[in-house]
Amino acid sequence: MLTPSSAATGVIWPALPNPTHATILAMLYQLDQSQWAPRDAVETRQMVQLTALLAHAYQSVPFYRDRLQILLDIRDRLLTYEDLLAIPILKRRDLQTRSPDLISTNLPKEHLPTVESYTSGSTGQPICFKTTQIKGLFYRVLNLRSHLWHHHDFKAKVAAIKVPRNRWQSAEKPASAPAKKQPVRWADVFPSGHLVEFDSGNPISAQLTWLQHENPHHLLTYPSNLAALAKAAREKDLAFPQLTYLSTFGEVLTPEIRRICRSVWKLPIADIYSCQEIGVVALQCPEHEHYHVQETVIVEVLDDHDRPCQPGQMGRVVLTDLHNYAMPLIRYEIGDYAEVGEQCSCGRTLPVLKQVLGRTRNMLVLPSGDKLWPSFILSHWAKLAPIRQIQVIQHSHTDVEVKVVPTADISETVETQLRDAIAHDLGGQFHIQLTYTDDIPRSKSGKYEDFISKVAH
Repeated sequence: MLTPSSAATGVIWPALPNPTHATILAMLYQLDQSQWAPRDAVETRQMVQLTALLAHAYQSVPFYRDRLQILLDIRDRLLTYEDLLAIPILKRRDLQTRSPDLISTNLPKEHLPTVESYTSGSTGQPICFKTTQIKGLFYRVLNLRSHLWHHHDFKAKVAAIKVPRNRWQSAEKPASAPAKKQPVRWADVFPSGHLVEFDSGNPISAQLTWLQHENPHHLLTYPSNLAALAKAAREKDLAFPQLTYLSTFGEVLTPEIRRICRSVWKLPIADIYSCQEIGVVALQCPEHEHYHVQETVIVEVLDDHDRPCQPGQMGRVVLTDLHNYAMPLIRYEIGDYAEVGEQCSCGRTLPVLKQVLGRTRNMLVLPSGDKLWPSFILSHWAKLAPIRQIQVIQHSHTDVEVKVVPTADISETVETQLRDAIAHDLGGQFHIQLTYTDDIPRSKSGKYEDFISKVAH
C-alpha cells in the first residue's frame, strides 16, 4: 500500500500531505473514477469544461473573437462534439504568424504565473507558446498516473537521459558529466528513490559509461536514444543488473525499438504520447501497447476531408487543450498522424489510439563512428533567421545538409551566423550545407523526419 509523504513531523500514517500534494491526490482521485466511467459521462464533463474555456477565449483572446461566433447561438445549452467540429482548425502557421493574438488579455490570477516555451514540434516548424502553472499541475498528475498504471517501484533509482532544460541558455557544449552531482527525488506525492540526469547530447559510449556507474533501476529517455543504447550494450556485452523499467517519451516508439529492448534487456517499455504545446496527450495502456487518450484533452483523428476517423483508420491528429487559459489551443493540428483503436479490453473507457506517427529520428554518427541523439532544438536556429520549416540530413561522417523553408530572404551575414550555430550545435565536427526549398514533405508513411541519417544503421 502506497502512503503519501507527510508534511507534519511525526505524523506518518495517515499522512498529512502538503497543499500541493493534496491537490494532486484530489485530481488523481477524480481521474481514477473517470477512467472507468461510461464514455458519454466523461464526454459530458469535457463539454462543460470546453464551454467554460471557449467563453474565456471568446472574451479575452483576440484570435478567437471571429472563430467563436458559434457561442452566440448556443448560450442556453451545453456544447456538443458536433459544435466543436464547426470551429475552424488551428494550424501551426497560425501559431507562428499570430502568436500575440492567441494570448489571453485577461488571465484569471489562479492560473498565474505563465511560462513561455519554444518547440520545433513534429513538423520542423518552430513556434512559441505560453502555458500556466495549472497546466504544470496537470502534467504532474498525469505523469504520476503513468507510474501508477505501470506499477513502477517508487523506491527505484531513475536515470533520465534527455535534453537539459537550460541547454540553449548557454553556448557551452554538452557536459561530459551528470548535470546534477547531488541526486534528487523523482516522484510527486510519494516517497521515492533518487533521480540522476545526463545530457542526451553526449555520445552513446559516454551514456553507457555513465549508466554503468549509476546502475539505475529505471531508465527514461527518447525512443531512438534507447534503441541506440540497447544496440551498443549488446555489442559491448554490457549488463545493467538492476535495470527493471524502461520509459520513453518525445518521439515515435516503433515496434522495432520495442523488439530490440526485449531482446537485449528482456524488458517492455512504457511510453507517453506528449507534446510541448499541450503536455500529456495519451498514456500507454498498462496491459497493451496502444494508448489511452487522457481526459484533459480532446483528441480528434481526421481524414483528408476533416471527418472523424473510425477504428482502424489513420488520420491527422487535432487537439483541444481543456485547461490552458493563457494561450488556448482549440482544434490545434499538431502535425502528427495516428490510428484510431477499438475500445480497450482492460476496462478503461478512455479513447484508444492504436499507434501514433509523429516525429522520427535516426542517430547522428560522429566522424569517430560514435553515435549521439541529435538533441538540437530547431527553434533555437529559427531565432537567428526567418525560418518556417527545417530538416537536417546527414549524408556522410563529415557532411550534413540542412534544408530550410524561409519566410523571407536570408542575407549572407545571417546565413553565416546560422551555419555557424548549426555546426556548433552538432559538435563542430561537420561541414554544413544549407539548401533552400519551398516545402519539406512527409514520408510516404505519413511521418515527418526532422533529422535523417544516411549513415546510421
